[in-house]
Amino acid sequence: MNFIDAVTLGIVQGLTEFLPVSSSGHLVITERLLGVRAADLTFPVAVHVGTLIAVIVYFRSRIWTIMRSCAQDPKGSALANGHDSTATGSRILLLITLASVPAGIAGILFKDQIELAFASPRMTAVCLMVTGVWLLLTLAVKARAQALGWSRAWWIGVAQAVAIIPGISRSGSTIASGMMLGVRPAEAAEFSFLLSIPAVLGATLLAIPKALAAGQIGMIHIVGLVVSAVTGYLSLRLVFTVVRHGRFAWFGLYCLAAGGAAAIWLI
Repeated sequence: MNFIDAVTLGIVQGLTEFLPVSSSGHLVITERLLGVRAADLTFPVAVHVGTLIAVIVYFRSRIWTIMRSCAQDPKGSALANGHDSTATGSRILLLITLASVPAGIAGILFKDQIELAFASPRMTAVCLMVTGVWLLLTLAVKARAQALGWSRAWWIGVAQAVAIIPGISRSGSTIASGMMLGVRPAEAAEFSFLLSIPAVLGATLLAIPKALAAGQIGMIHIVGLVVSAVTGYLSLRLVFTVVRHGRFAWFGLYCLAAGGAAAIWLI
């Protein structure tokens, strides 16, 4: 892998981590197109750290508000007393924790099957088309303003667990599922990206020891990290612009086209 490959993969990771088009799927297909594949987990971990930095920087004010709220109300007394606590830190953290459970269970139970899926570009192409259909289904959803409660958070978490499969977009599946459950698009998008923080952080922490044991960090890894962080931040801004204008579902057309083209090329 050279620096051009690192920049290319960093851009792909940064853009597609938050756009509803599957970053894992695009990385698998892009590596195949470039004729490169990371010799170990060090580079994939580096670019994922980059996008983790991007989402933390983008939501820094919201994260600070949640942390401050938790410090002021560590036992969630507002929630217990029946007050309006939609925006309280304790409630948001509990919802994120609940929604993180399905992906954690799936990651433990199906670890070997998931690793095999990453080695199959053809399966990735098919799953990318599945993502496209999933996104287009939101066109049939009538706008509602349901509260993001426990059951809705759980099912959004189940959608995130399904998105462990390469080609299934994590942001696409969680935001689309939230919209189908009646959650406002902007609220579903914010929850999706806040939910990504423990998911990406957990996966990264699990991979770091193996990555460090397999290879040393060099300039290629730093370049990939920086590029993915910058492009990730820009893609977050783009997603919220698209969501606010009601054009989120149109990413489904791209997923269908990209998945179909990849499938034909691989065949």
